[in-house]
Amino acid sequence: MNWIERLFGPGADRGPHVIGPRPTLIMPKAPRTVVPPPRFAWDEKRWRRVPEPGAVHYVGAYRVWDRGQRGWHAFDGRLVEDASGIKAYVADPPKEIKGHPKGPCFQLVQAPWFRVHWRRNPSTVDEALFYVERLLDECLNRPLRGWL
Repeated sequence: MNWIERLFGPGADRGPHVIGPRPTLIMPKAPRTVVPPPRFAWDEKRWRRVPEPGAVHYVGAYRVWDRGQRGWHAFDGRLVEDASGIKAYVADPPKEIKGHPKGPCFQLVQAPWFRVHWRRNPSTVDEALFYVERLLDECLNRPLRGWL
């Protein structure tokens, strides 16, 4: 007689069913991947997409933080995507654009709208939006020593 039988009695007295933990097999599951829906920068920045025959217009505002005045500046903008590429327009750019090396790339089309001319056409609307915002940022926040 072993110690378990001495403690609980002989096995025959316990009956046919043994009470106790059952073996549990835990297997790893394949992880779930949560993929966010594709979201473009123009959408994040709350621009509107306006389809028109032969072109798609994106209408919104270029937003730039002015470090000197500690505030946001918003410039009305329009990006036009058609078969020839992407064209960018900005209304009433800051007067500092005249002193910027890319200042000549801003051409008055119809007051107050200026068209931005590219050396290399951007491949996406987001790329065009970021480029124009960067130019406007450089105009408002240019370094004290001048342009590099």
